[in-house]
Amino acid sequence: MSCKFDIEVFRNSIIQLIQDELNIKITEINAEKNDDFNITDILPENYYNDISDQVLNVSPFIYYGFVSLDSSTTGTTTQTTITMFISVVFDNTNTYYANDYGTYGSGTETKVLRYTRALKEVIQDNFKKFAWASPLSVTEFTPQDFELNKGSDFKVGGIHVTGTIYG
Repeated sequence: MSCKFDIEVFRNSIIQLIQDELNIKITEINAEKNDDFNITDILPENYYNDISDQVLNVSPFIYYGFVSLDSSTTGTTTQTTITMFISVVFDNTNTYYANDYGTYGSGTETKVLRYTRALKEVIQDNFKKFAWASPLSVTEFTPQDFELNKGSDFKVGGIHVTGTIYG
């Protein structure tokens, strides 16, 4: 039996790819930068599409979902354009390190830039696997605060992945 490509298959395929490839890409980026500031791997069990206070003890984690679903049907064919967000969320509370300039900072911007780059490159390096969801595009979104509860300092950065399926 062949697989029918639908919204669920799109979501699951993107997330599975990221689970399979993200930590490899993180290792490559850490080696390339070769500094004292490494970003941390994300465990496969730390992927969430629903957020609750239970994730407050997890850092970093992936948070994902849909930004938009746009469908139109002509005759027997439906074209659906899907945009997902894939975010890396991490606890930034009381995290400081010495940077190359002899000052101290939280490293927030560096973390966000490196995680976002890793996510983007995983999708770009594997775009041919998604020929059925063509054209596939990736855009980065502006880093932002992520509030789960009062008193914590979570940050988020990531990408939007857009693809179009026909069925």
